Amino acid sequence: MADPTFDFAFQATIGAVNNQPCGGVFGKKYPLATSKMLARYPTLLRFFPYNRALFAQKTASQAECQQPRHGSHTFTLDVSCQTAARRLAILGPSGSGKSLTLQLLAGLLRPQSGHVRIGGRSYGDTAQNLWLPPQERNAGLLFQDYALFPHLTVAQNIAFGLHRGLRTPSRRRARIEAAEWLEKMQLTVVADHYPHQISGGQCQRTALARTCAVRPDWLLLDEPFSALDTHLRAQMREHTAALQRELDIPLLLITHDPEDAEVLADDTAIIDNGRLRHGG
Repeated sequence: MADPTFDFAFQATIGAVNNQPCGGVFGKKYPLATSKMLARYPTLLRFFPYNRALFAQKTASQAECQQPRHGSHTFTLDVSCQTAARRLAILGPSGSGKSLTLQLLAGLLRPQSGHVRIGGRSYGDTAQNLWLPPQERNAGLLFQDYALFPHLTVAQNIAFGLHRGLRTPSRRRARIEAAEWLEKMQLTVVADHYPHQISGGQCQRTALARTCAVRPDWLLLDEPFSALDTHLRAQMREHTAALQRELDIPLLLITHDPEDAEVLADDTAIIDNGRLRHGG
């Protein structure tokens, strides 16, 4: 039997972190607004010194905690998955724990117990007191709302991840550095446009280009096509599948749409009410 590409299992109770309300522990160090920004833009965590990155990671986790429904104060995840497939989809309805699972895989949350191994590399194992923060996982994250920087052009958004430091590349330099991805994603004509000036499909391609330009070790996609119309959704599924094959890296997709899983995944795990069991 082939070694598993995806091997993860964790148990986590979400809704309170270290017995504190969401967003309350490090509020004085990093305001909630900053925490939310860090959660949406985990790339920024690499600009923090190590000890500050830990604060940022924890506040980001708290800012993104989802309060369970039906009056409960906690939500319990019990997840176990093992598969040799290079492309895995986690499929489930809203409120089933998909996004929380993504945050645990990305390192934005830490479970009470568990491990994450992808492509033969260990990213976390609580038994060994190991749980790498997002900036050390080299995962290409693509969020549902794309999380583009509104003050940067398309080219600057794509080139942003190629730089160490807070200073963004100039528009001219960004066009040069992002040229390969602008052409690959058919974005050259809008390279100097800002996110509010381009279509939803172009925003999606910009976000995908920014994610892949840094050459991640694996892709982690959170409902990436939900904001697109039916025609664009079909196009972007095929485009993303082709790009994954070209990069030849593992892909994990979080979705509620069976068609996403059918086109983009070789294997599908079902999550419902926080419980996922697959393989192993």
